[in-house]
Amino acid sequence: MIVDQDNPPPPQPTPPSSPLLICPLSLLLLFFQFLAPFSLLSYLLVFAVAPLLYLGIGSFLILIILSAALKSRLRLQLPPHLIYIALTSSLLVYALYFHNHVSPQLHTASSFLTLHQVTPTSATFWVRHPEPGPFSVSLTSGSGAELTATESFSPSDDFTGTLLFQDLRPGTEYAFQGPGAGGTFTTREADPNQKLTFVSGSCTMIARTARLRLLGLRSVLAQKPDFLIFLGDLIYADVPRLGGGLGGRLHMYRAMYREVFANADFAALTTNTPTYYMFDDHEIINDYNELPDSDPYEPAVRAWREYAGSTNPALGGGGGGEQRHYYHFTQGSGDFFVLDTRSYRLGKEADSCAATDQGEDVSMLGVEQTQTLKAWLLASTSVFKFVASPQPLSRNVDAHGESCEEAWSGHAWEREELLDWIEGQEGLEGVVFLTGDLHQVGVYALRESIAEISASPFDASGQVSNHAKGGEDVTFFERYLGNYYYNVTNKLALRAAGGTSGFPMTISSLQIGVGALYALFMWAAPNGRSLPKITVDDVVKMLPVAFCAMGSHCA
Repeated sequence: MIVDQDNPPPPQPTPPSSPLLICPLSLLLLFFQFLAPFSLLSYLLVFAVAPLLYLGIGSFLILIILSAALKSRLRLQLPPHLIYIALTSSLLVYALYFHNHVSPQLHTASSFLTLHQVTPTSATFWVRHPEPGPFSVSLTSGSGAELTATESFSPSDDFTGTLLFQDLRPGTEYAFQGPGAGGTFTTREADPNQKLTFVSGSCTMIARTARLRLLGLRSVLAQKPDFLIFLGDLIYADVPRLGGGLGGRLHMYRAMYREVFANADFAALTTNTPTYYMFDDHEIINDYNELPDSDPYEPAVRAWREYAGSTNPALGGGGGGEQRHYYHFTQGSGDFFVLDTRSYRLGKEADSCAATDQGEDVSMLGVEQTQTLKAWLLASTSVFKFVASPQPLSRNVDAHGESCEEAWSGHAWEREELLDWIEGQEGLEGVVFLTGDLHQVGVYALRESIAEISASPFDASGQVSNHAKGGEDVTFFERYLGNYYYNVTNKLALRAAGGTSGFPMTISSLQIGVGALYALFMWAAPNGRSLPKITVDDVVKMLPVAFCAMGSHCA
């Protein structure tokens, strides 16, 4: 074809675009640009909160369907950056799948050594050593004296077991070395009035949030406590799996414990701090309320015994018992009783929401454990008697779960009977309940002479419970972790956007909009939350508070 450069062909006219088509498409693309960061955020959280799985997958599918529809029907193609977002999101999902399903298996050959009970004359270690043949753990004191214990463990217990060193010297520092780790500890003084510092808490979500550092555990180690009581949710076996969690797959429970034990911060803490353990629901499945012979209780608790519970004191002394997981011990001037709030429940079919209908047939502890606890309280001569419960006792905590069986508020009859009994015993004083689970810190007066200290999480996120509507206990202190992180991140976002001279109202409006959409999604999702039960009178009562809150935020 020959083109005359002096007389080029006239340009072809561009067909006019329909404003009815351009405007909606522009708004649609603008909407996706706004939605992009929230879509990515949902993918980041998808393996931390189960309902967000629906949101993450749903948004991804909607993007693909919309792209195909625009291309086939309107002969349009989405901008490349939206396609990049879709590809990045899908790759992120695969990365999280690898982290949650494949990476736990990478620690099969790992060896671990942790420190458990330490008394004035003894020390107990937990060891995992998967290599064939015996292994040794050695202790060396400042005087140069060395003690060595040699053992080998069976693959039927995933190569885990305990070692006990006895006849140690009180108040003496020992260095130890064994498979995979080493450290130091100091035996307790023989004087029972020696100062005692300990930490109690729960909840470490590591395998389901791609969390590499456990800063909460690092802060515990910095306090150098004499020991730690870990009140459950050491692993989150049910997140993000929907329905039956891990089911009967014992090897997966073991793999999740190995991933936690391989974490550098967890290893640093448990190698240098004597630790006592109890399990709660997430070691099994969320809000577990079944009988011990049901699936997945047996494999879940077996893995917990192998990795954590085997070194707990048994009621008769020695290693951890096979049947009873609750136990008690003495450290310094304090006596401690650690409750098992999962294995001995009665009346699980009863509706725990109807507290007035409860009686002895609805129980969290069971008859035998309750009798053992009461006998221990009467026999204790310590100034403080600490009762550790994975479930919170305060009436400030709403009962939740399918039948309101979670928290002691769902077992109101048993709670009141126990507290009435403690108050009615002449000379029984200094009872303090240690609890966790809520992802909040609180100090409550359960009765005039009975206190509760609730502390969690070590390393997890979110807020688990809200205040009850009535009958609250006296609150001395309360702080939700979610509120704390919200305040910090909110201030950072406002400053990054220019502070008061930036876009504070725009940002706050977007936050409210996203929160409203998330609330609607939570009510619609199969595993979300039930619709709130509010009346017109409730709405009228909330309007003045809402108006004042809006005004304060605008100011």
